[in-house]
Amino acid sequence: MTLALASHTGASHNLPGILMMSASMALFSVEDAMIKLAAIDMPTGQIVLLNSLVGMTIFGLLSAARRENPLARGVWTGLPLLRTLTEMANTVFYVTALALIPLATSAAILQAAPILITAGAAIFFGEQVGWRRWTAIAVGLIGVLIILRPGAEGFRPAALLAVASTVTLAARELITRRIPPATGGMPLAFGACVGMTGLGLVMMQMQGGWVAPDARGWAVVLGVVISGSIGYTLVIGAARTGEVAVVTPFRYVRLPCAMLIAWPLFGEWPDGMTLIGSTLVIGTGLYTLYRERKKRRQAA
Repeated sequence: MTLALASHTGASHNLPGILMMSASMALFSVEDAMIKLAAIDMPTGQIVLLNSLVGMTIFGLLSAARRENPLARGVWTGLPLLRTLTEMANTVFYVTALALIPLATSAAILQAAPILITAGAAIFFGEQVGWRRWTAIAVGLIGVLIILRPGAEGFRPAALLAVASTVTLAARELITRRIPPATGGMPLAFGACVGMTGLGLVMMQMQGGWVAPDARGWAVVLGVVISGSIGYTLVIGAARTGEVAVVTPFRYVRLPCAMLIAWPLFGEWPDGMTLIGSTLVIGTGLYTLYRERKKRRQAA
């Protein structure tokens, strides 16, 4: 999310920004694992509902503390509304994918979001993208195809949900770029949580209704809420600290963290093709970020 907040940027703040970004990605990997565990015993819609209710409370309080109005019309119309709808679609795709495919596979596909954002900015906003970055984007997409392996024996149709999640995530970020800074980040997050609360209710009813969690279930849900909330707080801090071009590449920490968590917890370890595809996706993503940074320096 792009937030209109005061920032402390510059080389002297890079290390704190890197640490916060890395920690947030590790926590998001924990959140993903907890969602996957919770989905064993309860509907995914129920998980979305409980998580969104907590998020709505947190961001409502933060909006009040910052004297921002989460009920302002600007949060519920136009681009902010479109952003919320995109967030809802992203949630449906990603949570469902987590329940159906290996954790590392969903995390690997998600790493393609930065190159999709670069491509989308060129196609929809007219941003200049040279042949080197277009080549990197093409290679990154080939990496996604290697992970998916359409037509091969190891192909999982449910992995297409992770692809849809990555596309909607990129769309959400592109929409966020076009929302005026006057619309505060906390009200935007509050609006998204309201939308996802409604989504969770609908999903839960379609999946058979409320399932009363046992002590283990509540502990797992608590893990989802705590890891997600702290992770989101840290990623906001990372966005406000250090140089964006230095801090952003550490988003890729999410993939190795997901692999290390999935191995002991679910007995999952990516095969050779997934590792090759992941390497291509991450490598081209890092190269794209490098080219963007170089272009900004030349323009300065």
